[in-house]
Amino acid sequence: MADPKKRKGIGKLDSLFFTHIYLRHYLKFTTPQFHKEIYHALGDDVQNFVELVAFRGSAKSTIASLSYPLYRAVTGKSRFIILISDTFKQAKIHIANLISELENNKELREDYGDFRSKDEEWTATNLVLNNGVRILSLSKGQKIRGLRHLEFRPDLIIGDDIENPDSVRVKEQRDKTEEWWLSDVIPALADEGKLVLIGSLLHTDSLMARTKGRILTGGWGLLKEYPIIKDGKSLWPERYDEKGLERLQKQIAQSNEGKRFWLREYLLQIVPDEGQIVTKVNYYQKLPTIKVIGIGVDLAISQKQTADNTAFNVAGEGDDGKIYNLYNFSKRLLFNDTLSKLHEIYENYKVLYPGVPIKIGWEDVAYQAVGIEEYTRRYGVKPESIKRTQDKHARLNLLEPRLTSGQILFRETGDEDVVMQILNFGVERYDDLMDAAEISFNLLIRHVAPNVRLL
Repeated sequence: MADPKKRKGIGKLDSLFFTHIYLRHYLKFTTPQFHKEIYHALGDDVQNFVELVAFRGSAKSTIASLSYPLYRAVTGKSRFIILISDTFKQAKIHIANLISELENNKELREDYGDFRSKDEEWTATNLVLNNGVRILSLSKGQKIRGLRHLEFRPDLIIGDDIENPDSVRVKEQRDKTEEWWLSDVIPALADEGKLVLIGSLLHTDSLMARTKGRILTGGWGLLKEYPIIKDGKSLWPERYDEKGLERLQKQIAQSNEGKRFWLREYLLQIVPDEGQIVTKVNYYQKLPTIKVIGIGVDLAISQKQTADNTAFNVAGEGDDGKIYNLYNFSKRLLFNDTLSKLHEIYENYKVLYPGVPIKIGWEDVAYQAVGIEEYTRRYGVKPESIKRTQDKHARLNLLEPRLTSGQILFRETGDEDVVMQILNFGVERYDDLMDAAEISFNLLIRHVAPNVRLL
């Protein structure tokens, strides 16, 4: 399009037109339908939060972290744009890509002039354009809340791949990322601003997965998901036809790790790590009549930040022979507080289930034996001493058939932490709830059906 005035007028209409006019060098293939949907979702002023999950190589970052913020910046539709990446290195790359277009895109400069502001020098992570728009590129965890550019709060925030496979392995880090996102990033957004979260589902409990879950259950935001294959067909046939998809899959899925990568990054399926003992658990909607209750205790008498937590888990055997998880608790407690908390739980379940036998199981190892003796002396209730002859890995292996077959069931709400420790045993920093749960389950298994073999 040779006429600068006409070109500029059409480019201003939306980011799809803008991309086809000024960023044609990025368009190696015919624009697929799902790209048009992404552009539409980003440009929808009514929807101010979009979560975008798309296969690797889908051009999601090119659209959402280059084309869209560039369009919003040069047209002045946004006044303060923040791009967030996983690392400082990636944050600098985002700015470098923007600078390349602002300085070297001939048509863009012809239509909008020199973009450099005379008032402020550009840096590797911060740009102020000649129209007064600021673009700031940050890495995950940096302070965002309270930032302003002149009188403007951030009116466009884009988080692009802010998680990585290592950062999602440990629950403590996943919680930290979500806390920062909810308490720092979201409150920083201007009232009429736009928030975009882009990435892959790296873990069942990652920020992307948690956010997806909230949206699907009626929470704030619009979810857009694009696996490379949908309904048996390529989502981008112009780039990946049937033979191209087959070739790509063969190149990637040559090993078990490659197969997991293909499922996760291209089909958007969350897959367990190699060596994961328990790959799924089952949940219940309604409790049957409870016949016996087991309370498992895992003691840790320290309140240091580096110490394990003391954990309690309560489970009940139903009249259908299945085991139902009822309650769990995990916290750093001193010795006396541990005994008091255990007895509080014991007394609560005596009231909730009058006449139902309640067993307490307590691991008899090292200092924990003192806890058994002292609890018995104080309250006149003697916990069962649990002698260990196998390591945690072997004990979880023995429970695996019952966990995966639905013989042991969990609450959909309230058991998230214990389930996460079971599914990610060996990776999660803490396993105290898993230990307490294993004790409570085995108290009931021995009571109900010793020597049962599940086929």
